Amino acid sequence: MGICGNFGDDLGSRTVASRLVREIMKLCFLIDKSYAPYSKWFSTAFSRLKCSSELSPLLTKVFDSPDWKTREKYLSEVYKVVATMHNDLGVTAAQDTIVTSYHGRPYLVLHSDRFVDALRAAIQDPKVKQIESNIGSISQFVYSTDVLFDPRLCRKFVPPFKQES
Repeated sequence: MGICGNFGDDLGSRTVASRLVREIMKLCFLIDKSYAPYSKWFSTAFSRLKCSSELSPLLTKVFDSPDWKTREKYLSEVYKVVATMHNDLGVTAAQDTIVTSYHGRPYLVLHSDRFVDALRAAIQDPKVKQIESNIGSISQFVYSTDVLFDPRLCRKFVPPFKQES
C-alpha cells in the first residue's frame, strides 16, 4: 500500500489498502470463532463481532483517508488492535504489538511473521505440524463462491499430507 502511494499510484494504494482491510476483517472472524460469509453479507456479519465497535471506525478511516500516509497511520492502529486480540486469546506467548518501519524503508508494518512463527510452534497435532505451507485456507486466496461452496473443488487446492513411514 505504501509503495504504491509513495510512487504516486493512489488508486493502487487504495486497492491494496482495501485488500488489507478485507484480510484483517477475515482474521477477526477467526479470532472471534465466527463464520465469515461471502462478500454480500461480510460487513454486516463483521458488525456483529465483538471487535467491530473498536475496529469499524478505524477501518472506515482507512477508506476515507486522502493519502497513503494517513491510510498507513490508521492501518497501523488496526494492526495493534488485532495483535492485542491475538495476544488475548492466549494461544501463544504474547507478541509485541509495535508497528515499525519495514527494514529501514518508510513503510510501517507489524512484522506479523512473529505471530505466524508463534502459532506454528504452538501446534501439537503431528499431522498438522507436517503441513509445510503457511498459505492458510483456500478462502485466503480464492474469492469465488462457486469454488468455496463446493468441497470437491476446494479439495483440489489441498496439498497432500506426508505419509508416515
